[in-house]
Amino acid sequence: MKYNKLFQLYFIFIFTTNVYTKENLFFYEEALRTEKVSPLFSLQLYETFLRQNPPKKYSTAVVFRLFDIYYNLNKTEELLILSETYTLDKSRVLRLELLYQKISKIIGLPSEELKKIIKLIINKDTDSIEALIEICKNKKNNILQNYIFALKFKMNDLESISYLIRQISDTSPIILIIFNIKENNPNLKEIIEEYVPISSNDEYKKEIFYLYGLYLSKNRRYKEAIRFYKMSNSYSTNVNSEYVTKSTMEIAKNLYIKGNPDEACNQLSGKKLFIQNESDEFLKIFCDEGRSSELIKIPNTLKFLSKRDNGIVFKRFLYDKNI
Repeated sequence: MKYNKLFQLYFIFIFTTNVYTKENLFFYEEALRTEKVSPLFSLQLYETFLRQNPPKKYSTAVVFRLFDIYYNLNKTEELLILSETYTLDKSRVLRLELLYQKISKIIGLPSEELKKIIKLIINKDTDSIEALIEICKNKKNNILQNYIFALKFKMNDLESISYLIRQISDTSPIILIIFNIKENNPNLKEIIEEYVPISSNDEYKKEIFYLYGLYLSKNRRYKEAIRFYKMSNSYSTNVNSEYVTKSTMEIAKNLYIKGNPDEACNQLSGKKLFIQNESDEFLKIFCDEGRSSELIKIPNTLKFLSKRDNGIVFKRFLYDKNI
């Protein structure tokens, strides 16, 4: 089924290249090639192509492909944003409806009410933002409130997030810290010290130290970042899990970036990996002896990803391989 869908995309490409320039088609062509190595790597290429407002014969095929990849990779927030922006066919609408029902049960709202809230989140106008504030104040539903912020972060709508934080007094400190990481606030350490009392539970401390590690990594303070990731792991309550912790995954990335690929892969050895983003996927492939050579097949994609968020691992790989 997967390869049938890819064939359909190739068919569209072959018979319509004469009406769309080669330059514009780069992201489309590259996404098709890259998907064979990693569907996750192909996402930002498809998304970039779609933002160029291609002809409908292209956009429809790419929207459907994005939906399927999001769905298969459990990228729920991205899928909801896509579905509110583009028209879907009947089979995908049915899958979307099942997803809404699942999320509704978790949040504790009727599916139809959740759909209306999602539309408000996708919109960036003042009326929609004010409506979201009233919903948060009236519902007193922390899960819903956190989901609103999660979708706004996926949209990179930092202006709206900043306003929501100022207006909603009980915003989670975790949300506030994530926002300040996005803004690369140099005073983040002081903010964390304010919001992490000694009495905080272990799960809370684990998340805070992990987030501060991300901030340090973002600022290329890798040695310090590794120390905070280890501190985060020290508060883990599920040490016997079959999965590598997200802090251990970040330790591996930092070691790789510092030029210690063997040590990085040793961190991931013997356990399953929970893949959250492209840099996670990179290490998964790189550390797999049977697949590592596949990365050489997609140099243009790696160059593209090296300029995006979490792109430093790709820069390191390209430098080491002299690409």
